Amino acid sequence: MFTVVIIGKPNVGKSTLFNKLIGLRKAITHDLSGVTRDYKTGTAFIDNMPFELVDTAGLYINKKLTPLEQRINEQTKTALAKADLILFVLDGRKAISAEDKDISIFLRKYNLPVLAVINKCENKKIEQNTDDILAFGHENLCQISAEHNIGLEAIYEYILKYHNIEDDIEKFTEEDSKNIDDSNKQISRDIKISIVGRPNAGKSTCINSLLKEERLITGAEPGITRDSIITTLNYKDFQIKLVDTAGVRKKSNISEYSIEQLSVNQTIQSIDYSDIVVLVIDINLLLENQDLKIANIAIKKGKPLILAVNKIDEIKSSKKLKMIKKDLEHDITTKLSEVKRIPIIYISALKKLHLNQILDKAIRQFQLWHTKISTSKLNEWLAYVTEEHQPPLSRTGTRIRIKYITQVKAKPPSFRIFINKPDELPKHYIKYLTNKFVEDFNLQAIPVKVIKSKSKNPYV
Repeated sequence: MFTVVIIGKPNVGKSTLFNKLIGLRKAITHDLSGVTRDYKTGTAFIDNMPFELVDTAGLYINKKLTPLEQRINEQTKTALAKADLILFVLDGRKAISAEDKDISIFLRKYNLPVLAVINKCENKKIEQNTDDILAFGHENLCQISAEHNIGLEAIYEYILKYHNIEDDIEKFTEEDSKNIDDSNKQISRDIKISIVGRPNAGKSTCINSLLKEERLITGAEPGITRDSIITTLNYKDFQIKLVDTAGVRKKSNISEYSIEQLSVNQTIQSIDYSDIVVLVIDINLLLENQDLKIANIAIKKGKPLILAVNKIDEIKSSKKLKMIKKDLEHDITTKLSEVKRIPIIYISALKKLHLNQILDKAIRQFQLWHTKISTSKLNEWLAYVTEEHQPPLSRTGTRIRIKYITQVKAKPPSFRIFINKPDELPKHYIKYLTNKFVEDFNLQAIPVKVIKSKSKNPYV
């Protein structure tokens, strides 16, 4: 697909422009500079014509680089290597800087069409800046305000100038339509997996090892990942979308309206978006309150949960590893009792140990999550379990009667039971029904919902 890469120094509005052209709020934007770290991709359209859009973190040139800045540069260069056209974004409110000039010179070696996009031009006071831009060699430029949707048509016109429309539409139709138009065709072999956890648990390293490439920036510095980044992996005839999320710290350590709070919000949105949630924890720290909160968010949203215990290569003693496993299984049983038998996979993302077990288990959980059971089978089951353990008596001394059960939806499997006195059926009996259902229909580790309703004649 024709690829357009957005580049520029930090805080010129690259991510805001990316969000506007994509039409969705996919990238975090903030007044502070350097919010974007990994490059982010998405599909944008001009009318019905698709093109791939890439948001980069920018480039750090002619300065002493930190290790993180070096890794950001490598990511940006990887994105540029795929580019057919470059949108070079500058801040129209400020004079051209030495950093802008350095990036401009750097881009020349790619021999690609470059559109200088002068952003933040809603106040129109930019004539001197425009002259400066023309002076260092950019004949193709436009003035926009991404935040206020001003001037974006000029960007579309420039892209159309270089886009081979007919070839790309043909290519898109054959290769990409099934991935883009989810509203027209839901692909049952697409699985969306969110990788969540605390900072430095190894989430990005885990995804890089699964992809077998350094797609995401990793390092010892906590909080490197800020945006939720989606990557795609084909595995056993499934197309798996892996969502890398920012590490979630304790709420008391996160200030309101901060970049970190926006990252937390995106992580929760990623759980909503996903089919399966993989919670990565550090074997040296095991389950802490923040892990439990993340797990409970996934469970309450009805998402199957997998626990990936990372860094097992750091545990040299088999006796110690056995004790860790025993303690962890006890914690899960007591602290996450809402779902039975949550899968635990012990991995080393760095050493690439047991990672495919995550994918195998995710596929199995995904299939169970879609479980549908016929009404006749459900009511046969209901007759059996209510005879084995009858509902309690009501306040008037008569037996509470559960008359009927039906499945109302899958993802997660959800069931409605019709009762003559729903308000009097205690929670412990609902829990009994849920646990028995999970056991009898082999839905271990799948969140199951049972909803009470006032009984009515189901055959009317």
